[in-house]
Amino acid sequence: MENISDRLTIEEHNGKQFIFLDFKGLKERDMIALDNAHMKLQLVNKLPFLADFHNTYVTPEFMSNTKRLIELHKGIIEKGAFLGIDKIKSWILKGVVLVYGCNLKAFDTKEQAKYFLTGEKKTNGGLFILRRVSRLVDSESRSDDSDGVKARIVLSQRV
Repeated sequence: MENISDRLTIEEHNGKQFIFLDFKGLKERDMIALDNAHMKLQLVNKLPFLADFHNTYVTPEFMSNTKRLIELHKGIIEKGAFLGIDKIKSWILKGVVLVYGCNLKAFDTKEQAKYFLTGEKKTNGGLFILRRVSRLVDSESRSDDSDGVKARIVLSQRV
């Protein structure tokens, strides 16, 4: 199993934060673990999210887990954006939006998605901030310290 915390980050665009989930190339088990870690982080941060689903397959088990998480956490997440959504995944996304009334949209580029999440119309070339979540409790382990989310901040100039 891959280190999921490397694929779950809090990023900032034009002064507004969002959670980035990198599902690229993951298999079902790791996708579910990342989805669960995302929900735990949402309980603490309550931020919009951007999920990259390039080179993935959405399985019934993953959708069942996602449905459960949406039902448990509906109202916490204001909006979400997706990358890597092919025709089949777009039908699934449309169904989720219809059933749950979520503000979720698919985009072709990360830049477009960031503008949607932050409500900005164009870039101002500002700083890009990335915080790696360094400690998450996965779905198999339990700890009394599970609410503590530690992060390191990496600053880099956007070009």
